[in-house]
Amino acid sequence: MSNWKDYLGDKAFYRRIAAIALPISAQLLITVGVNLMDTVMLSSMGDAQLSASSLGGQFINLFQIFCMGIGMGASVLTSRYWGMRELPSLRKTVTIMLRFAIVLSLAFTAATVIAPAGIMQIYTPEPDIVEYGVVYLRWLIPTYLCIGLSLTCTLVLRSVGSVHIPLRSSIFAFFVNIFFNWVFIFGHLGAPRMEIAGAALGTLIARLFELVFICTHFFFRDQKIGYRLKNLLIESFLAQKRLHGSEAQQLTFVGVFASRSDCGGYSFFVQ
Repeated sequence: MSNWKDYLGDKAFYRRIAAIALPISAQLLITVGVNLMDTVMLSSMGDAQLSASSLGGQFINLFQIFCMGIGMGASVLTSRYWGMRELPSLRKTVTIMLRFAIVLSLAFTAATVIAPAGIMQIYTPEPDIVEYGVVYLRWLIPTYLCIGLSLTCTLVLRSVGSVHIPLRSSIFAFFVNIFFNWVFIFGHLGAPRMEIAGAALGTLIARLFELVFICTHFFFRDQKIGYRLKNLLIESFLAQKRLHGSEAQQLTFVGVFASRSDCGGYSFFVQ
């Protein structure tokens, strides 16, 4: 019996695992729900708007995949530095991660501003779906920066054991999204009936809320990492060269690949 206990571990071990794993699982489930709410709540608006929101969301999901790749690459290093209590190196890793996320956000933003119709035509040739999709994507242009910062900061917080703040943010954002979708899609509480544009606006408000919630904690209140805006805005690139070359390369060459597209699954690989 003692051998089994040694193999399986004690109850305290499983309690620690559950304290981390359950909030993360719940947050991922809620995040999927936020992404699906536009499609669900537009189901009564006709097939064209429903398809446009779903297809437009795929391009935003692609952006989220790349952000997750950047955040996961950074979390490999931040969890290591957290365990070693090397907070200066951890903060430098976060700085590189955030700069990559901002550059990526600006690239996707520019693509959506310049060629929203071209993006939609990747997914469908139907002119009415493309037209609705252009409206949807234009309303969601600011969400790239919101998602880029909030998602990468969330992954870093998880890597140091702070899992409850992202969970609370996702729960609140989920209900904010539902409420404002209800208001703007259907024109309740005196708001105009915006249909697919209202779904995009509701999602934008939810993403802004999530950004403010996560980044306020990360940049101003968090005491574990102690990362502040000055680290992002003032710290020079030369200071970051103190990171070991192999570690910087691991973060820089994060490869994000989508596979199993027929069933909607994605795989991530860190090179």
